[in-house]
Amino acid sequence: MQRRKQRGGKKHRKDSKGMQTDGSSSSDVSIDYEFYDSLPSKWRVIPVKATNKTTIIDPRKPKTDKIMSKWKGVTAEYVEWRYQFIEYVHRIDHSNTHKTLILKRLLDTENGTRDVRILYARLMDGRDYRRAILYMEKVWGGDDNVLRDVYARIGMGKPMDIKNMGDLKRLDTEIQK
Repeated sequence: MQRRKQRGGKKHRKDSKGMQTDGSSSSDVSIDYEFYDSLPSKWRVIPVKATNKTTIIDPRKPKTDKIMSKWKGVTAEYVEWRYQFIEYVHRIDHSNTHKTLILKRLLDTENGTRDVRILYARLMDGRDYRRAILYMEKVWGGDDNVLRDVYARIGMGKPMDIKNMGDLKRLDTEIQK
């Protein structure tokens, strides 16, 4: 017991399957939990290893467009596109460089908005992945933009002020219909 304390605490022994006695695998890839915790709430998804049933998007292959459509920067389409991107790209255990390449491939710079072209130009390597997510959420995501989009979709006319209780009550009434 005394010896263990001097050596820095708990020993990790491997069982016959290569698992350490504390439950972790000796071959686990290190996941940067701080990186994922620093992202907006919808993006705080810890990556998982791909299986045979996982749809993998390869940024070098043109069939990427068949798995997910390119995004033009339309706010009304962002929530659905973001969900697909998180499902097919973000949650898979790949490097941020790989994810950045896929993101670039899925941005429609020919038919997209000015903000999409700005985002595309800012993506150089894996270090830009977090900044890209924050930029997308600032421009197209976030609760304010989503609520305004819902409000516009149900035909409420003028833009909605989410801080105005009357507008929120009218929104609730329209959703209940």
